[in-house]
Amino acid sequence: MIAISQISLTARNVAGPQGPIRLAHSLLVVLAMCFAVPTALASELTTGSVINCGLMAGPDSSAKFDTCLSRMKAGSIIDARSLSGTITVTHSLVLNTAGTVLLLPARSTVLLADGVAIDIAASYIHIEGIDQTTVLALGTGSAIRVGSAGAPVFGWEISRMAIQPAPGRHTATAIFLNNGREGILDFVKVSGFWGAAIDVGDNCWSNRFIENHIVENDIGFNFHGDNLNAWNVRGGIVASNRIGMNFDLGNGKLQGFSISDGVQMEANKNAAIRLQSGVMLGIFLSDVYCELFKTQRLVAVNPSGSPLRLSLLSIVNAYVFSDDTPPVTITTRQIDNANVNVSNLLLRHSHHQMPVAEAFGANTSLTVYESMSVSAGNEFSSTLISNHGAHCATMHQAAAER
Repeated sequence: MIAISQISLTARNVAGPQGPIRLAHSLLVVLAMCFAVPTALASELTTGSVINCGLMAGPDSSAKFDTCLSRMKAGSIIDARSLSGTITVTHSLVLNTAGTVLLLPARSTVLLADGVAIDIAASYIHIEGIDQTTVLALGTGSAIRVGSAGAPVFGWEISRMAIQPAPGRHTATAIFLNNGREGILDFVKVSGFWGAAIDVGDNCWSNRFIENHIVENDIGFNFHGDNLNAWNVRGGIVASNRIGMNFDLGNGKLQGFSISDGVQMEANKNAAIRLQSGVMLGIFLSDVYCELFKTQRLVAVNPSGSPLRLSLLSIVNAYVFSDDTPPVTITTRQIDNANVNVSNLLLRHSHHQMPVAEAFGANTSLTVYESMSVSAGNEFSSTLISNHGAHCATMHQAAAER
């Protein structure tokens, strides 16, 4: 009997422009499971085939996996789910044929040796594990690379696994995106990287990051390119990083970037979200849960280097606990401008009084409305904004405080 969880035929998988491709891949997997391919016929697999790594010759899972990859054809489904233990990959893997799918086993570790990369170099490449017991362990200098300068890829997907440094290795980054478009990262845990766990460069747009755990890295997401448009980070946890999401675009631009659907942002040591430079035309933070301790921030607008042109940062429908610091701080220099709206934010804290936001600089415009700040003793703060020379800071307090 074939479990539905094994073939991933969910509404999410078959919806959208990539749906028919995912459905076709899933049906091929079903056929392969129903009609096992004899070992003798393994060498006869052709374009569009499911290649079952368990049928390959070799003394261990690493050898079988390597043989399986060597037989990869255009549009192949590489099914390694029957392998077990540690699978060591000693040479870089370039997935450069559209429609290729790589299925990884549960309760196993795929170990990339030092300097080994997985390159997603064509559109509609899909790498999928089972859950967080599928571990992709990266050696020093190893990473997944999506797209490259001058070679965009569309419809990429990385799903259902944990990505972390290999034991004893000092690995900076898990995933590089450069010209990676219309992709999905979902149900993935990325942890333990000393640099930016997910590094996003130029021309990466319309990507969806869904229910991921980005935890215990120096920087969770680092956005530093141009044309970073139509992003959605939805659900999941961004926690225990130094900085959860860093936006330092230099002279680059983003448009319509949303963070929503109950994202948990907790205990990021500096800030959950830091905005430093670039042109930002709409960052929308909604329906988030946040816990802050000892000078931590939910949002820190702290420009450095190139000018920051923040046309709108909207924070709406948020719950925040803060130990000792206003969760939102906005600073501008003479070369910057920032327009920030905060609404329907509930701040809980352990002090007598605490504002929701701080505003610094003549080019800062901050509005806080229909929000409240409440102490552990259920005392409402009389001031929601701490204004330090901001150009405009107005507020309308929630009804319970009037």
